[in-house]
Amino acid sequence: MQQYQEICINHLKTHKLHPRSIEIQRIQHAYLLLEANNTNLNVSNFDDGLIYIGTQFCFNHDVPKCESCPIRDICDGYKHKHSFIDDVRT
Repeated sequence: MQQYQEICINHLKTHKLHPRSIEIQRIQHAYLLLEANNTNLNVSNFDDGLIYIGTQFCFNHDVPKCESCPIRDICDGYKHKHSFIDDVRT
């Protein structure tokens, strides 16, 4: 939670006080801050990766390319809930 608070207050500047709850859309920022010393990745790299996966493999195609997707092993839609893939399109 400490890294999340640091992200919200010092980096995103979305809060003046410590947040009381975690907002899912900010979790990747906290994770990237935690891993900043181990990788050269930042939020734009993360966003670019999601855009690449979404446009090349996922919901933007009539027939998603799940079998060749680089995150298929951790994708909940591919592994467990195929309705995520069949019912949702962007």
